[in-house]
Amino acid sequence: VASPAAVFDNGDQSLVSIPVSPSSALNLDTLQPMTLMAWIRTIRQSPGDMAIVGKFDPATVTGWALLVDNGELGGPPGGGRLALIFVSAGKLALIVESTIPVNDGGWHLVAATYDGSGKANGVRLYSDGVPMAVTTVADAIGSGSILNSAPLTIGNSLDNGDAFDGNVNEVAVFNTVLTPEQNLQLMLGAP
Repeated sequence: VASPAAVFDNGDQSLVSIPVSPSSALNLDTLQPMTLMAWIRTIRQSPGDMAIVGKFDPATVTGWALLVDNGELGGPPGGGRLALIFVSAGKLALIVESTIPVNDGGWHLVAATYDGSGKANGVRLYSDGVPMAVTTVADAIGSGSILNSAPLTIGNSLDNGDAFDGNVNEVAVFNTVLTPEQNLQLMLGAP
Protein backbone atom coordinates (compact mmCIF):
# COMPACT_ATOMS: atom_id res chain seq x y z
CA VAL A 1 0.00 0.00 0.00
CA ALA A 2 1.79 3.08 -1.27
CA SER A 3 0.09 6.09 0.30
CA PRO A 4 -0.39 6.77 4.01
CA ALA A 5 -3.39 5.01 5.52
CA ALA A 6 -5.89 6.37 8.03
CA VAL A 7 -5.28 4.91 11.48
CA PHE A 8 -8.32 4.12 13.59
CA ASP A 9 -8.24 3.14 17.25
CA ASN A 10 -11.65 1.91 18.33
CA GLY A 11 -11.24 3.69 21.67
CA ASP A 12 -11.03 7.20 20.20
CA GLN A 13 -14.29 7.19 18.19
CA SER A 14 -12.61 8.74 15.15
CA LEU A 15 -14.02 8.59 11.63
CA VAL A 16 -13.74 10.27 8.26
CA SER A 17 -17.04 11.94 7.29
CA ILE A 18 -17.74 13.07 3.72
CA PRO A 19 -20.90 15.14 3.03
CA VAL A 20 -22.99 13.75 0.18
CA SER A 21 -25.33 15.83 -1.98
CA PRO A 22 -28.79 14.41 -2.77
CA SER A 23 -27.78 13.91 -6.42
CA SER A 24 -24.51 12.13 -5.61
CA ALA A 25 -23.69 8.72 -7.04
CA LEU A 26 -22.94 7.73 -3.42
CA ASN A 27 -26.68 7.67 -2.68
CA LEU A 28 -26.99 3.97 -3.33
CA ASP A 29 -30.30 2.15 -2.93
CA THR A 30 -31.42 -1.47 -2.76
CA LEU A 31 -31.83 -1.88 -6.52
CA GLN A 32 -28.63 0.03 -7.42
CA PRO A 33 -25.59 -1.98 -8.53
CA MET A 34 -22.49 -1.12 -6.49
CA THR A 35 -18.92 -1.97 -5.68
CA LEU A 36 -17.32 -0.99 -2.36
CA MET A 37 -13.62 -1.53 -1.74
CA ALA A 38 -10.72 -0.55 0.50
CA TRP A 39 -7.34 -1.66 1.69
CA ILE A 40 -7.59 -2.67 5.35
CA ARG A 41 -5.31 -3.94 8.10
CA THR A 42 -6.80 -4.86 11.45
CA ILE A 43 -4.85 -4.34 14.66
CA ARG A 44 -7.08 -6.20 17.10
CA GLN A 45 -10.14 -8.37 16.81
CA SER A 46 -12.48 -6.03 18.65
CA PRO A 47 -15.90 -7.36 19.58
CA GLY A 48 -18.86 -6.21 17.51
CA ASP A 49 -18.62 -4.70 14.04
CA MET A 50 -15.84 -2.60 12.55
CA ALA A 51 -17.08 -0.26 9.80
CA ILE A 52 -14.81 0.12 6.79
CA VAL A 53 -17.07 2.40 4.72
CA GLY A 54 -20.77 3.12 4.92
CA LYS A 55 -23.61 5.55 4.52
CA PHE A 56 -25.84 4.97 7.51
CA ASP A 57 -28.23 7.39 9.23
CA PRO A 58 -28.71 6.49 12.92
CA ALA A 59 -31.77 8.77 13.16
CA THR A 60 -33.72 6.72 10.58
CA VAL A 61 -31.74 3.50 11.15
CA THR A 62 -31.28 3.23 7.40
CA GLY A 63 -28.27 2.72 5.16
CA TRP A 64 -25.52 0.42 3.95
CA ALA A 65 -22.04 -0.56 5.10
CA LEU A 66 -19.03 -2.70 4.28
CA LEU A 67 -17.62 -3.93 7.57
CA VAL A 68 -15.78 -6.59 9.50
CA ASP A 69 -18.16 -8.70 11.63
CA ASN A 70 -16.56 -9.89 14.84
CA GLY A 71 -19.67 -11.64 16.09
CA GLU A 72 -22.42 -9.02 16.20
CA LEU A 73 -24.17 -9.99 12.95
CA GLY A 74 -24.13 -13.75 13.26
CA GLY A 75 -20.52 -14.68 12.71
CA PRO A 76 -18.47 -16.26 15.49
CA PRO A 77 -17.03 -13.96 18.20
CA GLY A 78 -13.76 -12.53 16.90
CA GLY A 79 -14.53 -14.13 13.53
CA GLY A 80 -13.41 -11.13 11.48
CA ARG A 81 -15.69 -11.84 8.56
CA LEU A 82 -16.10 -9.30 5.75
CA ALA A 83 -19.77 -8.31 5.45
CA LEU A 84 -22.07 -6.19 3.30
CA ILE A 85 -25.20 -5.02 5.10
CA PHE A 86 -28.33 -3.05 4.19
CA VAL A 87 -30.64 -1.72 6.91
CA SER A 88 -34.05 -0.23 6.06
CA ALA A 89 -35.98 1.60 8.80
CA GLY A 90 -34.35 -0.50 11.52
CA LYS A 91 -34.80 -3.84 9.75
CA LEU A 92 -31.80 -5.85 8.58
CA ALA A 93 -32.61 -6.21 4.89
CA LEU A 94 -29.35 -7.80 3.74
CA ILE A 95 -26.36 -9.39 5.43
CA VAL A 96 -23.91 -11.37 3.35
CA GLU A 97 -20.60 -12.22 4.96
CA SER A 98 -17.49 -14.19 4.15
CA THR A 99 -16.79 -17.51 5.83
CA ILE A 100 -13.06 -16.68 5.95
CA PRO A 101 -11.64 -13.98 8.28
CA VAL A 102 -9.91 -10.81 7.11
CA ASN A 103 -8.76 -9.75 10.61
CA ASP A 104 -5.35 -11.41 10.62
CA GLY A 105 -3.28 -8.21 10.95
CA GLY A 106 -2.15 -8.29 7.30
CA TRP A 107 -3.06 -5.85 4.54
CA HIS A 108 -6.00 -6.95 2.37
CA LEU A 109 -7.83 -5.32 -0.51
CA VAL A 110 -11.43 -6.14 0.40
CA ALA A 111 -14.38 -5.56 -1.90
CA ALA A 112 -18.10 -6.19 -2.12
CA THR A 113 -20.12 -6.11 -5.30
CA TYR A 114 -23.91 -6.13 -5.50
CA ASP A 115 -25.76 -6.47 -8.80
CA GLY A 116 -28.91 -4.54 -7.77
CA SER A 117 -31.12 -7.62 -8.10
CA GLY A 118 -32.80 -7.23 -4.71
CA LYS A 119 -31.42 -10.61 -3.63
CA ALA A 120 -28.50 -11.71 -1.47
CA ASN A 121 -27.26 -14.02 -4.24
CA GLY A 122 -26.37 -10.84 -6.15
CA VAL A 123 -23.56 -10.12 -3.64
CA ARG A 124 -19.93 -11.14 -4.14
CA LEU A 125 -17.16 -10.55 -1.59
CA TYR A 126 -13.46 -10.45 -2.43
CA SER A 127 -10.20 -10.45 -0.49
CA ASP A 128 -7.03 -9.61 -2.37
CA GLY A 129 -8.83 -9.92 -5.70
CA VAL A 130 -10.06 -13.45 -5.00
CA PRO A 131 -13.78 -14.28 -4.59
CA MET A 132 -14.61 -15.47 -1.07
CA ALA A 133 -17.04 -18.15 0.07
CA VAL A 134 -20.04 -16.41 1.65
CA THR A 135 -22.97 -17.09 3.90
CA THR A 136 -26.28 -15.23 3.88
CA VAL A 137 -27.53 -14.08 7.27
CA ALA A 138 -30.41 -11.87 6.01
CA ASP A 139 -32.08 -11.74 2.59
CA ALA A 140 -35.18 -9.56 2.99
CA ILE A 141 -34.55 -6.52 0.80
CA GLY A 142 -38.15 -6.34 -0.44
CA SER A 143 -39.32 -2.82 -1.19
CA GLY A 144 -37.51 -1.08 1.68
CA SER A 145 -35.08 1.70 0.81
CA ILE A 146 -31.57 2.29 2.15
CA LEU A 147 -31.44 5.89 0.86
CA ASN A 148 -30.63 8.46 3.54
CA SER A 149 -29.20 11.96 3.97
CA ALA A 150 -26.22 10.93 6.12
CA PRO A 151 -22.63 11.54 5.04
CA LEU A 152 -20.38 8.77 3.81
CA THR A 153 -18.20 7.59 6.68
CA ILE A 154 -14.95 5.67 6.84
CA GLY A 155 -13.69 3.87 9.95
CA ASN A 156 -16.84 4.18 12.07
CA SER A 157 -20.56 4.92 11.96
CA LEU A 158 -22.00 8.34 12.85
CA ASP A 159 -23.18 7.05 16.24
CA ASN A 160 -19.67 5.68 17.01
CA GLY A 161 -21.06 2.18 17.32
CA ASP A 162 -18.85 0.45 14.74
CA ALA A 163 -15.31 1.75 15.29
CA PHE A 164 -12.61 0.21 13.13
CA ASP A 165 -9.43 -0.91 14.88
CA GLY A 166 -6.56 -0.67 12.42
CA ASN A 167 -5.80 1.00 9.10
CA VAL A 168 -8.03 1.86 6.15
CA ASN A 169 -6.66 3.13 2.85
CA GLU A 170 -7.80 3.87 -0.71
CA VAL A 171 -11.55 3.55 -0.16
CA ALA A 172 -13.55 3.44 -3.40
CA VAL A 173 -17.30 3.40 -4.03
CA PHE A 174 -18.64 2.66 -7.51
CA ASN A 175 -22.29 2.74 -8.60
CA THR A 176 -21.63 -0.22 -10.88
CA VAL A 177 -20.45 -3.81 -10.45
CA LEU A 178 -16.76 -4.42 -11.06
CA THR A 179 -16.00 -7.79 -12.59
CA PRO A 180 -13.80 -10.36 -10.83
CA GLU A 181 -11.09 -9.50 -13.37
CA GLN A 182 -11.33 -5.79 -12.54
CA ASN A 183 -11.12 -6.57 -8.81
CA LEU A 184 -7.98 -8.60 -9.42
CA GLN A 185 -6.50 -5.83 -11.60
CA LEU A 186 -7.01 -3.32 -8.77
CA MET A 187 -5.45 -5.73 -6.31
CA LEU A 188 -2.38 -6.07 -8.50
CA GLY A 189 -2.22 -2.32 -9.20
CA ALA A 190 -2.62 -2.92 -12.94
CA PRO A 191 -4.15 -0.24 -15.21
